[in-house]
Amino acid sequence: MQADQFKHIYLPHKASLYRMAIYLMKNREDAEDVVQDTYATLWNNREDLKTVVNSEAYSITILKRLCYDRLNSLYKRSHNIPIDSIELESKRELKNQIEARSQLVLIERHLKDWPESQRTVFILRHYKGLPLGEIAEQTGLSLSNVKVILSRMRRELKERMNKL
Repeated sequence: MQADQFKHIYLPHKASLYRMAIYLMKNREDAEDVVQDTYATLWNNREDLKTVVNSEAYSITILKRLCYDRLNSLYKRSHNIPIDSIELESKRELKNQIEARSQLVLIERHLKDWPESQRTVFILRHYKGLPLGEIAEQTGLSLSNVKVILSRMRRELKERMNKL
């Protein structure tokens, strides 16, 4: 992939990557660093990007992995204590974080089963935090359709999660 192609395909996602990084990192400087690292990773793997279908989703996935790696690294540095000596509350916190991450992975797996239009509505609402009206405008769906899609997807996700 040439530099011009890369710029045309991946640079337009910078704003959404930055929003996601701010949400995860809770710090402007760290968010900027992670976005920069994301673009460096994408550029270093530019030959493999030819097979990517959804460049924005792919970029966000890389960004989230980099955020989680950085957060884990920061956590380990600040909590350089053997896990057996961590207080009960910290163990609960760690367990909750692990459960939340595994649920996120399961949700992302289940998203692949839904049609593209439904996936888009879900991602715009729950990953990008867009209001329902804006989702309706972007997707061309009515506001009531957006609400119905989200309701059905949440219910189905809950059912699938309860089966596990």
